[in-house]
Amino acid sequence: TSNIVPCAPSNNMFLLLSTISCSILKVSFTMGKIFAESFRNFSISGIKSALSESDNSPVFTAIVCTYNRPAMLKEAVAAIRRQTYKNLEIILINNGTDSESIDYLEEVAGIDKRVKLVHFKDNVYSPDDPGKYIDICFNAALEIATGDYIWCQSDDDFIGDDYAERMIALFLDNPECTTAAGFAVSIDGEGKPNGIAHDHPNVRPRYMPGHE
Repeated sequence: TSNIVPCAPSNNMFLLLSTISCSILKVSFTMGKIFAESFRNFSISGIKSALSESDNSPVFTAIVCTYNRPAMLKEAVAAIRRQTYKNLEIILINNGTDSESIDYLEEVAGIDKRVKLVHFKDNVYSPDDPGKYIDICFNAALEIATGDYIWCQSDDDFIGDDYAERMIALFLDNPECTTAAGFAVSIDGEGKPNGIAHDHPNVRPRYMPGHE
């Protein structure tokens, strides 16, 4: 089908991130490279209308990479499909995963036209280079992404139902902002918060000016 893209590792793919981090990028694509730019198509006074379901609203692309965790994958994808913000593009990456996960990917792509699939026959991972799959898998997804905002996550990450709506509003309200992320909450196997704190040096103010 037209929304399934078979992929193989390529030395020509451009680097997305040096480490996997759950953050949203405001992006444009030129000559196979990714860069951030000010989003000028919407005025701050028009945020509410921009967030409505219309042909002019920004596209929010969610990219999920999965490998042999079908139960978590289903929860992760369900959370994305439940978003209150409806102008979504969902790209699901089969990183050489098991048949149960592949069957689910095919199923959800068949019932939701917003879903695109990227298939890798073999798992892209190397113990000598743990970040290899990020470069290869996520960049393969970026090559077919059309979103104004890009969200990357693993199959064990779940986002709140209004996450996309809140994050797009933040970007539109702060035109100079190029990356942002929500605060992470650790959960147990049943999806309940387990009280584990995430104290780390990457917690920043709601908005901070960009840098050259």
